[in-house]
Amino acid sequence: MAQLARVPLFVLLLGISAGAMLVPALQAAVMGQWPLASIFLRSAAILGLVAALLGLATMSAGRRRTHGGLLTLAGAYTLIPAALALPLAQALPDTGWLNAWWEMLSCLTTTGASLYEPARLPAPVHLWRGLVGWLGGLMVLAAAVAIKAPLQVGGFELVAPPLAPPQGRAAIPGETRRMARAASAILPLYAGATAALWAGLGAAGDGGFPALMRAMGTVSTSGIYAVHGPVGARTGWLGEAMVLSVLCLGLSRRFWPGGDALRTTARLRDDPELRLAFGIVALVGLVVLLRHGVAVADPATPTPNVIKNIANGAAAVWGAVFTALSYLTTTGWTSSDWRGAVTWSGLTAPGLLLAGLAVVGGGAATAAGGVKLLRIAALAVHSNREMERIVHPASVAGGGPIWRRLRGEGAFLAFVFFMLFAGSIAATVLLVTLQRVEFETATILAVAALTNTGALMTAVPLAPTLEGGAGVAGAPWEGWAGLPGFTKAVLAGAMVVGRLEIVAVLALLSRGYWRR
Repeated sequence: MAQLARVPLFVLLLGISAGAMLVPALQAAVMGQWPLASIFLRSAAILGLVAALLGLATMSAGRRRTHGGLLTLAGAYTLIPAALALPLAQALPDTGWLNAWWEMLSCLTTTGASLYEPARLPAPVHLWRGLVGWLGGLMVLAAAVAIKAPLQVGGFELVAPPLAPPQGRAAIPGETRRMARAASAILPLYAGATAALWAGLGAAGDGGFPALMRAMGTVSTSGIYAVHGPVGARTGWLGEAMVLSVLCLGLSRRFWPGGDALRTTARLRDDPELRLAFGIVALVGLVVLLRHGVAVADPATPTPNVIKNIANGAAAVWGAVFTALSYLTTTGWTSSDWRGAVTWSGLTAPGLLLAGLAVVGGGAATAAGGVKLLRIAALAVHSNREMERIVHPASVAGGGPIWRRLRGEGAFLAFVFFMLFAGSIAATVLLVTLQRVEFETATILAVAALTNTGALMTAVPLAPTLEGGAGVAGAPWEGWAGLPGFTKAVLAGAMVVGRLEIVAVLALLSRGYWRR
């Protein structure tokens, strides 16, 4: 372990990628798909050899400036997918390196957008996509504690005091050691939740391999699955309830090791992120109920069957609650009752509702994307405090130093981040529309990429406008694969920005960051 700690983090990630390729190779061998097994074995051997040589060459390089690991993390999201694409490009020789790299980047950033039809890919390739997304979620959770927390980005800046200037040259653990410690603390719970959900879904009737894919896609919030369709297609409400319970892990960092810096309250029920999340989800369910109530109150509407209406209402509320929580954590699963909820309530634009939930995002320092609940909560408590001061100008707010910072500097930083995030959406839309992509399509593409919610494109129906279409160059939307190469590159950059967060990207570009 001491020797591995001297290896650069990027090289260690290459070695982990090589070892992960053995898993789909084993599955392909068990299924008798020997050509596919040889592709993964060959790729693992090549990548493992490269990682070993780089490790030997850099192990004795002496003291290295890591700049807090942000640069390494950005390089990992850019270059590691090229290594992960090695078996995919060989298994699908007509796909091209750009598409293979884009697919792996989408998986590693837990976006989950895919260029391929599920029926086209064999099971080992689906397992490889899901495994990369699963490892990507683990890397996000570990990097939040090991890299972002010391630099006070990624949500930690909202509750922590400003960084003090460095004193001398005190030795601090390297980024590799910090990442290894964080990952070793998170892995038992991360793998345990995956195994428990896998077993539960398998027992509920989802089957072994589909249950595994669903479990990995849920815990990592990647939403990667082997086939399209709602969660409860085979398992019903029981399977959706199990998935819903695991999705709650994406609402707060306090459910994971290493999130003590983000703990704003002693009691779980007072946590601002959880209260805001459950309030939003409850509001979505209430909107579904009220929307149907308005329709029933119309005199032109025939008198409904009370018993049938209650049953339909319960199913509609459940479908709305499950889907809302899924998109709030940027996973992108839909309930079997979601389509019925839309029809029952008469919502005209449900996809825009899901896009708004994805923009809000999940908990800070979790695998979820978006603006994050803690920032929205900071703006909410600041607004509440300002209204109190209007009524009682001489009042003094309590809550302790953490809440005072959350209401003050934290709310200011949250507002700045929200404006930067909105500017990122506008810039991405502008770049995407340079390639004759419909404006509606470009907007949803930008939101899906920056929030790392690839399933959003399938949730928002893109209706043709006038004589044109909702896709590329007047054609109907045909999926991510139909986008031009330049557009794919722009969206790939947006995925990386969404995963690193725009503040961290700007920190990499600042002169002061490189002087520290």
